[in-house]
Amino acid sequence: QVAESAEETAALSRRAYAAGEQPLVAVLQVQRQAREARTAAELALIDVLQANARLMLRSQALLPAPPLTQPAR
Repeated sequence: QVAESAEETAALSRRAYAAGEQPLVAVLQVQRQAREARTAAELALIDVLQANARLMLRSQALLPAPPLTQPAR
């Protein structure tokens, strides 16, 4: 939600710049903050998915894949 809010703020900032109400420097800063927020959200999601996979592996709910074998001919 934070990343989405930051992206909305960046969009509003671009519109304000287009209308001459905000300097370019401010627009670029807001866009950078939005990118950083999106990156942080994606990294947090990756951490959660990795932790979940480790937990499933430890509880044997997720077993290692069997070795690949050649099909019989």
